[in-house]
Amino acid sequence: MAPPNNRYLHSAVYDPATNRMIVFGGSENCTAGVNDAWVLSNANGLGGAPAWTLLSPSGSAPVPRYWHSAVYNTATNRMTVFAGVNGPYYNDVWVMANANGVGTPVWIQLSPTGGPPPARAQHTAVYDPATNRMVLFGGFTTISGVANDAWVLSNADGTGGTPAWTQLSPTGTLPSARRIHSAIYNAANNRMVVFAGIGSSYFNDTWVLASASGIIDIPVTIDIRPGTALNNISLANDITVPVAILSTATFNAPTDVDKTSLTFGHAGTEASLSSCDVRGRDVNGDGRADLVCRFTIKATAFVLGDTLGYLKGASLVGNTLHGSDTVHITK
Repeated sequence: MAPPNNRYLHSAVYDPATNRMIVFGGSENCTAGVNDAWVLSNANGLGGAPAWTLLSPSGSAPVPRYWHSAVYNTATNRMTVFAGVNGPYYNDVWVMANANGVGTPVWIQLSPTGGPPPARAQHTAVYDPATNRMVLFGGFTTISGVANDAWVLSNADGTGGTPAWTQLSPTGTLPSARRIHSAIYNAANNRMVVFAGIGSSYFNDTWVLASASGIIDIPVTIDIRPGTALNNISLANDITVPVAILSTATFNAPTDVDKTSLTFGHAGTEASLSSCDVRGRDVNGDGRADLVCRFTIKATAFVLGDTLGYLKGASLVGNTLHGSDTVHITK
């Protein structure tokens, strides 16, 4: 098949599993926007001759647009398209299922709660596959002109629950408002890197947004076998072990922790939760109620020689939690 018509200001995402590039929209020959979608197979030049295929998705398609953003979830084969311009500016969210052309592609318009962000174009968007969240930054908006705001869309590919917009409120000095910049995302440390762009002038500065997905990793203090000096755990004789998550002035463990998310043991990822106290109790005498839960010893994967026990979990607002305390493992 002949390649797509000449265009620019389009989006492209890549599926490494099938070595396919998916192209959507843009502006052809400096005229109005388009809303066609194409797949390039053998996109990196390996595995065979690259070939273009025009997709024919079912469902109602997004209106034509350019200077939008697109991200891709390799696990679900879904491309998420946000905003753009074609005369009017948009702030709608669309998902193409089976985006790589394996299976019948389907357009689905999402209806997120929260927000939404002001309509915009010339922004950037990155994707966190671990949390299915899209993070967008800056661009030109219909409200404030050139912007430096940051937003997160949860359940961004339309799976896992109702998508929801949340505007981030980063600490520190904000980058100058900008558009036509670039951004990348490091999923290992949840950081987005923004480079250059144009606003009041042209830029060549570099900025990092930590905790970019809006999920913050919170270290918590835990106390294994609260009230005892030695945290002895007998692999043969103990059935469960109590672990307290201690509250602070800004963190109320009994009400802030998602109890169902807690894991504990040799690595901290062991699904060993047995039960949690219905009410909190002050185990360290600081006047604050702490959360005490019990974990099944056989499911903790502790072995002789372990000296630390690790706990992981999440808060009710989605932040991650982690803590550790000493242990003495006996037979």
